[in-house]
Amino acid sequence: MTCWDIIGISATVDKRAIKRAYASKLKKHRPDEDPEGFKQLRLAYEEALEEAKSYHPTQEQSAPQSSPVPAAENTAAQVAPHAQREIIDSDRDSCEQAVTKLQQAVVELYEDFNARIQLGNWQAIFDQAETWDIEVLQHVALGLLQFIGRNPFIPSEVISYLESQFAWQENHSWLQQYFEEDFLRYVLNHAIVCRWGPSYRDIRFPENSDLETVETYLRQRKLLTYLLDDPEDDERDALLSALQGHNVQDPELYRLLSSLYLNEGDLARALQYSEQLNNTFSGNIDGHLRSANLYYRQGYFSAAFSAYESALAIDEEHPLALKGLAACYLQRCDLFASKHLFEQALAQVPFDMEARIQLVQINQKIIQQGLEHLEKHPKDTREQRYVAEGYLEIGAYHEAIQFLLPLTKSGFFSKADRDGEFHYLLGLAYEAIDQLEAAENTFNRSLNLAVMSGGNGYEALVKLGETAYVNNKFKWAEKMLLQARHFNPESSKVLRLLAGCQLGQEEPEKLDEALENINHAIRINSEEHHSYTLRALIFRATENYAAEAADLKQVLEYCPTCSKHWHKLGLCLLKLQQLDEAMTAFENATLYNTARRDSALQWIQIALGTGNRDSAQLALEALERAKADPAQITLFKETIERMNSEVANEPSA
Repeated sequence: MTCWDIIGISATVDKRAIKRAYASKLKKHRPDEDPEGFKQLRLAYEEALEEAKSYHPTQEQSAPQSSPVPAAENTAAQVAPHAQREIIDSDRDSCEQAVTKLQQAVVELYEDFNARIQLGNWQAIFDQAETWDIEVLQHVALGLLQFIGRNPFIPSEVISYLESQFAWQENHSWLQQYFEEDFLRYVLNHAIVCRWGPSYRDIRFPENSDLETVETYLRQRKLLTYLLDDPEDDERDALLSALQGHNVQDPELYRLLSSLYLNEGDLARALQYSEQLNNTFSGNIDGHLRSANLYYRQGYFSAAFSAYESALAIDEEHPLALKGLAACYLQRCDLFASKHLFEQALAQVPFDMEARIQLVQINQKIIQQGLEHLEKHPKDTREQRYVAEGYLEIGAYHEAIQFLLPLTKSGFFSKADRDGEFHYLLGLAYEAIDQLEAAENTFNRSLNLAVMSGGNGYEALVKLGETAYVNNKFKWAEKMLLQARHFNPESSKVLRLLAGCQLGQEEPEKLDEALENINHAIRINSEEHHSYTLRALIFRATENYAAEAADLKQVLEYCPTCSKHWHKLGLCLLKLQQLDEAMTAFENATLYNTARRDSALQWIQIALGTGNRDSAQLALEALERAKADPAQITLFKETIERMNSEVANEPSA
């Protein structure tokens, strides 16, 4: 069995993929239960990192593969049969008949609890609302709001959907004609705005429970959430007794009770209810996380370890479970396993400060232990690498340089030096402190050493390509990146950089290659907005303005306050003669950067050209905020005044 079989992935040069695979396997090989398996996994991980340096794919492996975008999964909730029929026929039904049918459908749906909590059933009734007669729509909007006010136990996702259909908040002043303000405030604030509340999922009522029983239970459960923080309240004890007397299996109730006793410091009873949640709803990740947290707080780290593993069996990328398991490894002083899991958690939540702080502290310990080890074993290259990587990861770049320089001298005998790995790490340190020429020279040395020792030098190739790209050395960058793509044809970063180099050469024959590479990058990672930005530039170069506009809109989904992209979108829409949309884009550009004179100028020119006096006035104000040329502002002001005068002097019909 090879190291790749043990960590569970195919051979690759991608160190991140190796680290992810190792972190995933850590969840299955506990050092206390399977010490040999854990040791074998660790050795396989180290071996995989070494083999990655000299990995050379076959011709079939290195050929770029088309990676089709996976079809969207069918995640629609199961729709109850009674909700699948067509509720009204707006062509035949009168307004009164249509409203009556809809009211009956809503009441029927609400009375069936299991159907009520399925969003798809509500969509089956109201998805055609935009086709209804305006009178029907208004009557339904009023009746449904009143129904929600009197029947509050509806899932938040259903409320959100209904609000999107009927826009009650936007029409608050209209609703005041029909409802008291207190009622409106209650419904809009508590039912629509405050959407955080107990879940209705997976509740199991006893057979033959009627609507009154269901509503009574839900009302009592809601009241309990208000009494959690008051242990002296006599009403709370009576309420707890009543809730437990219903014999309802409800994951939300178990969570509430676990939280209640946790707040009171009764960890044993808190754990009892979290375990009850696990036993009754084994697929509910929250119960496992609660149990793990409680075990950890009591110092039962082995039990916490198992509970976090159970949570990760449900969701292997859950950041809280990853951090919890990492903390358990930290209690066992396994710094490297803990480090990998915290890195996995940080990949899911990049701004998780707790994970970042833990990683800094772990790296500091790795450095300290590594330096102590090297005093006794000064040529242990693995420990040298750990120390150097630790310095880089905590941002101690000058310390990293001081540590690495002696190891990269030509007379120093070490395998890592022959592989060029220490030179690569030294190059990263130089790059981090903006010594770019030293970084480029060091990356070159790293590549040469790797090739001389039979390695691939993949990481150095990527860095050299990236450095050349930034410095507009597009042909040289392309050469480096083509070699890197050979070793890892599924790297979205390499493909994106390669496409940028080919675009930068401004040669028509290179544009097709650039488009092919960036499309491949997007198929691999459709969440990377930089790829859409680059593809928009390629579309502009080929004068495909419709495609450029689509990509710029995609970019603005990720960074909606970027004035530069709003301006580019405006120019693109102007090319397409979509003038109203272009004005909106230029307006947004000035909104997010008041100094954008170019956007304000484009905006006012379109507004004046289309006779849109109101928009022209707003654009003029944007020009004034941007401190444009006073003479230019005066000219536009006179033009707007003249247009207003002409309209005022037009004879009335």
